[in-house]
Amino acid sequence: MVALKFLFALAILIVLVLFALQNMEPDVIIKYYLDRTIGPMPFSFAVLGAAAIGSIITALVTLIEQIKLRHTIKKLNRHIRQQDEELLNFKKIPPEPIQDEIEDEHAEKADKSPGSKFLPRHESHEDPSDSKD
Repeated sequence: MVALKFLFALAILIVLVLFALQNMEPDVIIKYYLDRTIGPMPFSFAVLGAAAIGSIITALVTLIEQIKLRHTIKKLNRHIRQQDEELLNFKKIPPEPIQDEIEDEHAEKADKSPGSKFLPRHESHEDPSDSKD
């Protein structure tokens, strides 16, 4: 991969040098605002200078984005560590019995007590003789 990048960069360099050699006539004048000018200079220098300035601006914008992304990554990694610590703390806490399990345990104890076959399972304490007809 490194060799491929090197060959690509070498090809671009050769193209730029050939462009510069073919466009050496000093016939370009760059005009800025307020009647400021640069030149005359070769056309190739103007184009290569503009490309260099564009590359520098692009590199700066990319660098700023990378710094922002690194900050975001650090922030998210910190959040992940906090979540992992919280999860470990929850794993250390013994689970509480579920209400259904508690009721099942009470039902088993009632089944084992003497005479439990004759008692109703519901908790109604009404006397059948008290019913009004």
